[in-house]
Amino acid sequence: ERMSNIIPQQEDDKPYKELFLQFWISQCEYFIENENVLYFMEQYMTSPYRHCNPENESKLLSSGVVPFFQRGINSGFIKNLDYQLLVPVIHGSIIAAAKYHLSGHYEFTKDRLRETALVIWDGIKTQNN
Repeated sequence: ERMSNIIPQQEDDKPYKELFLQFWISQCEYFIENENVLYFMEQYMTSPYRHCNPENESKLLSSGVVPFFQRGINSGFIKNLDYQLLVPVIHGSIIAAAKYHLSGHYEFTKDRLRETALVIWDGIKTQNN
C-alpha cells in the first residue's frame, strides 16, 4: 500500500520534473528502508507466480504508474517511449541504486539520490525540458 502512495497525484501543483524526481527518490528510499521488500519484489518479478496472478500487478501499474508517465508523455515532458522500455529503465535504476547503497558500496544521501534521479530524467525528458 505504501508503494501506491509514492506515486504523485495529478492534483499536485509541482512541475512534472519535480514530481518525477520525487517519485524516483521516494521509491529508492522506500527500498533502502525496506530491504526485505526490495529482495521480495526482485524474486517475485522473476518468479512464475507473477504470471499466475497478473491482475494484482496490473492494478498498481494501470491505476498509478502508467497514468503518471502517460501524463508526462501527453504533456510533452517525457519522450514518447513504449512502456516496455520506459518502466524497466526507471524501475531498474531505482533497484540498482538501492542495492548499491545496501551493499555498502556507496552511501546515497538525499542529494546523491536527487543527482541520480536527474541522470534518469535527462535520459527520458524531451529536448525542451
